Amino acid sequence: MLKKANFYDDNADLQFHFERKIDFNLMFELCPADAKEATSCHTAEDFRKTWMEIVRNIGEFAGTQLANNSMRVEREHVTLGADGEVTFGPALSDNMKIIKELGAMAMGISPKYGGIGAPMVIELAAGEMVNRACPSTLLNAVWYGPIAHIIEQFGSEDVRRKYIPRIATGAISGCMALTEADAGSDLGALKTYGEKSANGEWRVHGSKRFISNGCGDIALVLAKTAKGDEGLKRLSLFLCERKIAGEHNYRVTKLEEKIALHGSATCELKFDGSRAILLGKEDEGFVYMLRLMNDARLGVAFQGLGTFTGVFNQINDYAHQRQA
Repeated sequence: MLKKANFYDDNADLQFHFERKIDFNLMFELCPADAKEATSCHTAEDFRKTWMEIVRNIGEFAGTQLANNSMRVEREHVTLGADGEVTFGPALSDNMKIIKELGAMAMGISPKYGGIGAPMVIELAAGEMVNRACPSTLLNAVWYGPIAHIIEQFGSEDVRRKYIPRIATGAISGCMALTEADAGSDLGALKTYGEKSANGEWRVHGSKRFISNGCGDIALVLAKTAKGDEGLKRLSLFLCERKIAGEHNYRVTKLEEKIALHGSATCELKFDGSRAILLGKEDEGFVYMLRLMNDARLGVAFQGLGTFTGVFNQINDYAHQRQA
């Protein structure tokens, strides 16, 4: 039987911040004109009502569809086929289908590229509620808007127009390929490198490990600007498509086993002369990474809130039911 809940209405902390602490008047004042137009908000009160309704709808979706599907998602493990393609279980696929139909992929993306320009606090609150319901689903849903933000910040206008509208519709997703087997937090030890040909085309060589959603359609790859380079000042950021003209440009070679995240694909990737686009300037990759990680840290903090809220509620329910 379908259990019904609303993960906004039952969360006094979220309600306190949205109804008493967030200054919607200031947010409306700072909101770009195209984002106001995308949501048909002409006054600060329209703005507040629109986003509060969206937050409540996300809370209901998380508390019903996602929460009720969460155990199925865990039982239906992600698999890697001999052809290098990753397959998700039916429950996770159902969740993602509905999320795409709701247009959630476009929420935080600039209206210029097909989004609706949601304030970041809306995205963060949505992430908290979705993660509370089903962490695996969140780890599939977050690889749209944030990837579009990076491309918009650092990519050329041609690159933005080629990729961001497709991300906004949910047609493609991405990943951030930073970590390597011997280089986690020590980015200066990265071995993956870019190679620039005489005609100006970039090729990427190397391996990445522990990459969430590494099976996505595009990878943003942090790599040395040239083979043998040393230090953080010789890192660049590249965009690689996983497939070009139906053929693998880079491959998923392994899926990692994790506790309680069986609906999320954490991948090992192999780049063997993979065609790439340089994002921004050469040797600025570390600076770009710091900027994108600042946003990512906020997202992870809200993920943690969602997890702790779900765990606390289950413990609290058990403590009140247990006979001792």
